[in-house]
Amino acid sequence: MPSNETIDRFRLSFFSRHLERSALKFNGWYEYKHVDNPAYGTSLSSSNEFFFNASYKPSAVWGATGSIDILRGENDDRTLTQFDKTDGSQTPFDLDRDEERENLAIGFWFIPNNIFSADLNYGMLHSKIDQDTIYGAGPDDAGNTDDPNDYSFLDDDSDFEQRVHTLSAGIHLRILENLNCRIEGYHIRSKSEFTPGSENYIGHNITDPQQLKDISEVDIRQNGIKSRITWQFTRMLRAQFEYNYDDYDDQDSDVFDGSAQTFIASLGGNF
Repeated sequence: MPSNETIDRFRLSFFSRHLERSALKFNGWYEYKHVDNPAYGTSLSSSNEFFFNASYKPSAVWGATGSIDILRGENDDRTLTQFDKTDGSQTPFDLDRDEERENLAIGFWFIPNNIFSADLNYGMLHSKIDQDTIYGAGPDDAGNTDDPNDYSFLDDDSDFEQRVHTLSAGIHLRILENLNCRIEGYHIRSKSEFTPGSENYIGHNITDPQQLKDISEVDIRQNGIKSRITWQFTRMLRAQFEYNYDDYDDQDSDVFDGSAQTFIASLGGNF
């Protein structure tokens, strides 16, 4: 951890409404961030991020929202030092990191009265990280690639990529004046993989980079349902009961297959 860290941030925000009573509104911001001494290897030394949001509300009955968040960042200031066990010499490795991220969210809502409401939402998350990866435990001064304790090399062309898509729909019912419930169903698709830089492995006595990619791939389908009942039985006391069920389906194997059920009961009050 560095003893001192300085963070410089510049943000420019905007808001727009075309007419005084326009149903369409825009807002967003752009931010530049610089860190002179990042505390962690996964931290970014500089980044550019842009956020944009739009909302459309033609009436009190229905409306729609959409937003996108885009980030581009890097960290070229990290150095990892390894020590040679034979003579104590130091070998520095510059570990660069580039990150790309995009988040998209779209939602629709429908509220015809004070008893019933419904919503439909879609979300997408994409991230890609180009990260230098070091293998081994020390410099190969003796040229003996069979000794993992005296050998290391740098893969400067590896990356990790992930995509997540989420679709959900829910309804809210006000059963009684002091009793309401919500039911929501959702479907999530998540896929990620690590891709080594294949050319960096030529001539080195380690596993095939394609095998590293194959064992890192994760492709999961998740289906679930959430239900919640809220009972305001006095002005001061409120009880809430929640039940969640999730089913996981691994598309490539059965490693992550399974299901989970959660039940939560809580009691709250205002005094």
